[in-house]
Amino acid sequence: DKRFASGLDFFEKIAVQDLKNGWLQKNDDELARYIIERYPQFSTPPLDERSKHLRRLFVRMLKGGGRGHIGSTLSLIEILRVLYDDILKFDAKNPAWKERDRCVLSKGHGCLALYAILADKGFFPMEELDKFCRVNGILGGHPEYGKIPGVEASTGALGHGLSIGLGMALAARIGKQSHKVFVL
Repeated sequence: DKRFASGLDFFEKIAVQDLKNGWLQKNDDELARYIIERYPQFSTPPLDERSKHLRRLFVRMLKGGGRGHIGSTLSLIEILRVLYDDILKFDAKNPAWKERDRCVLSKGHGCLALYAILADKGFFPMEELDKFCRVNGILGGHPEYGKIPGVEASTGALGHGLSIGLGMALAARIGKQSHKVFVL
């Protein structure tokens, strides 16, 4: 399809335009349905209830902050879901637990997906999602290590998370630690 020749940039431009044209007047469920129905290519195969719930959290942040990288978030949310639901070892109440697995989001502009998962898992209160990109919130346009519980590295520039993750993995190997490091 020629409309998608420039990749997700086109998708994000349409979505931002849609936000300006009144999306923010809809409730979260309607908005999530609208995204899924309008852009089915980003929602196949059919989403289960868990995926829909996480996408609603993402929409909640869009609504609260009025901005965000939509395509990047939608391309990550199911990958992060599988990692945090089925693979990673972590303790949301003790984010600095030494034996935890690490997940570095190199594609920092997809942070809304990470924030949705972290809030859902209890790393910070759900109310923080409503303060996305607000002065009184902890969630910014890119993840910040030390500010947001569960974030392993401050990222944003594409690709630098790989070297951070590699350093973490090498340090774990040298230190004879058993945790794993994942980089997206």
